This record gives sequence, structure tokens and C-alpha cells, in this order.
Amino acid sequence: MDTHDVHAQDAHDAHEVSTQSVQVGKPVVVGQQGQDVMQSTRKGIRIKRLFLSLLTILLIIALAITGVSYYVGYSLIHPQRNLQYLNLTPAAYHIPYQNVTFYSRRDHIRLDGWEMRTVAAQHRWVIISHGYAGNRLFWGKDTFRLYQFFLQQGYNIATFDYSDSGKSGGDTSTVGIWEQADLLGALDDLEQQDPQASIGLYGISQGAAISLLVAGQHAHVSFVIADSSFADLHSFLSKNLPTWSHLPTIPFTPVILLLVQAMLQQNIDNTSPLKALASFHGPILLTHSRADQSIPVENSRQIYAAYKGKKDITYKEFAISSHAHEFVTEHAAYVATVEAFLAHVNRIAIPLKT
Repeated sequence: MDTHDVHAQDAHDAHEVSTQSVQVGKPVVVGQQGQDVMQSTRKGIRIKRLFLSLLTILLIIALAITGVSYYVGYSLIHPQRNLQYLNLTPAAYHIPYQNVTFYSRRDHIRLDGWEMRTVAAQHRWVIISHGYAGNRLFWGKDTFRLYQFFLQQGYNIATFDYSDSGKSGGDTSTVGIWEQADLLGALDDLEQQDPQASIGLYGISQGAAISLLVAGQHAHVSFVIADSSFADLHSFLSKNLPTWSHLPTIPFTPVILLLVQAMLQQNIDNTSPLKALASFHGPILLTHSRADQSIPVENSRQIYAAYKGKKDITYKEFAISSHAHEFVTEHAAYVATVEAFLAHVNRIAIPLKT
């Protein structure tokens, strides 16, 4: 065999060994097409990992928003019970009184309160309602001045702590939804005591809203004085909940409202003093302060605008008082307004039997 033949044989053997190696192991994808496939696979894996990471982050954010919203919503309907000043009684201010207990129309919840009567026996009453997370002494010692004012005007007084407030039973506050049953329970109790009772409703803040909501539901209600009410609960909370929660409207407020309604199994759209007032036909006095930072003055303006010229409704706006504090801060003007309104109520009232 010559040198040329030897070289040719070696080349042939080397080619066979190389071919066998590729066929047996097949570890390598050769060429530009193979590289493109590998790059595409790696890119797909990276995109999948990125998508899963983003999904995990979004899930964590959603859980955080839901958790915070649930805490805020739960706190809203379970506020800390306020017992401030309830160690005081009207007797300390020389006002004769008696402790009373009656029951809400809802779940037979026990409600605690006071009754104070004028010297002359008569059938004129006023039920005084406190605000959210408050109690029957909502202005502290100044509340006794309010009691004295109504007694001097010739009105017996009933006042009480709403459910989950003060010394009353219950464990849930609902910003006027279920509290309507409490006020109706108070009206039922007075009607049972005094079948001839003519009963006015006076309330501040949430108590004002409840008074407007209930006025058309009980035949013995003769007038309403609503100090710093909201017009519609859903609209009010949608706009003003961030003031209380200190959280941005988006995304928290819609989630909080959804969870609150789920916890209560109640649609808050039905809690609208503005709409409910359509069924009440007695005199109405609305008061509000332009300086109110808790329930904006536009709420009372809206109610008044809806019924001006259609009902016996009066509206007085004050300038400097904080939320529902006109009686305390702008006392003379406030008292004059209420006195004038009560004089009007007495002029148009059917004479009462005594």
C-alpha cells in the first residue's frame, strides 16, 4: 500500500469515528437553526418566570389591600365603646331624671337611657340622639345645657345610647342602618307610656341622619331637628371615608365598602335620609356648619335643596363651628334658631290634651 492509500484510509476511519460519536451521543445541535431554537427556549423560560413573578407580586398586593380593607371595615362597625362622662347624671345639674331601659326592634337589644320630665304634666316629647361612636352625653357637660333648654321649652326628654354605644347592649355599629330599629324602639316605648305623645326628634351627626330616616316611619313623630346629617350613606362614605381611614380612595374605599356590606349582609344604598324624608310631612329644621370637616355642609344643602318649597323645611347654616358643635360654639345664634323653629311647631300643632 503506497503513502496515498494510507492517508485515504486514515481519513475514512476518522470520518466514521466522528459520525459515530455524533450519532451515539447526539449532544450537539449544529448550525444557526439550532442556536435560534435554544435562544427562543431560553427567552420563553425568562418570560414565564417574569410572568409568574408579576403574578405573585399582584397576588401579594391584592391580599394586602384586602387585609387592610377588612381591618378598616371591621373597625368601622366595631368602634371602641365610648363611656366618657357617663359617670355623670342629670341630677348633678339639678335636673330630675330616671333611668330607663327599653329594647330595639332589631334582635331585642337592650338600650339604656334617661327620661327627664317638665314640671307641668303634658304630652310633648323630644328624643335626643347622639352621633357615631358616641353616647347620650355627646358634648360632655354641655349636653346638660341642651337638656335644660328643651325642658324650658316645655318638652319632656328621652335620650339613650344606641346599640354598641355607651351602656347599651349590642356589638355592632352601622352608621344608621340598624340603628333605625333602636330609635323606633324608643318611639314604641314612649307611645306605650303616653299614647297621646307628640314626639320630636333631635339628633346630631349620625343621630341626625337616623332621625331623618325614621321620621316617616312612626305616626307619633311631629318634627325633626337634624344637626349635621349626611344626605346619603353610600355617597358620603364613598367621598369621605379616606378622611377617617387615612387611606387613598383608590383602591381602598370600594373594597372597604364591599367588605362592610358583606360583613353586615346589608346593602348600604338603602340608607338615604334624602330619600327617606319624602315620607315625612311634619316641620324639619336642618343645621350645619361651613367649617365641618367630618360631614361636609353640602350634605344638608342637598337635602334642603331637594325639599325647599315642597315641605315645611328650614335650613340654618353656621360659620365657624366644628362638626355638630354649633350649640356649643355659636350658642346664642343656635338657640335662637331652635327657639324660633319650636315656636313655629307649636303654632301649627294640633292642640295637645293634657
